[in-house]
Amino acid sequence: MKSALRNDAIRACAAKAGSAIVEISTDDLNGPSGCEVHIGAVESAGRRWVVFFGFFRSPGARFHGGSVAVELTATGPAVYLDALGGKHGSLCPTTGGAPVAPADLPSGWQGLPQPVRDFLCKAAS
Repeated sequence: MKSALRNDAIRACAAKAGSAIVEISTDDLNGPSGCEVHIGAVESAGRRWVVFFGFFRSPGARFHGGSVAVELTATGPAVYLDALGGKHGSLCPTTGGAPVAPADLPSGWQGLPQPVRDFLCKAAS
């Protein structure tokens, strides 16, 4: 699908659904495990991100999840925040982990408005 047509289709879907957040779930709570992914987008001060929040339920009712935020840059997409399995877990309340060293903070993290940081951590407002 051509890029312009794909963009129009995504905008039309978001408008019809009344949300720019998409949720895909395979978990009906009847099986031993399941997962869901929330996909959302956020923009701040000219920067744009697509956020993928994965939520997993393992056998024995163990839940885990976290987000991966990809920044859309002039040179292409780049992982901005990896709280799902990477070094940024402690920045997001749903994941936790060892404190992130100042040198390992995502670029400009401290200057982002709190609602944007929250969205980057959970792909939801």
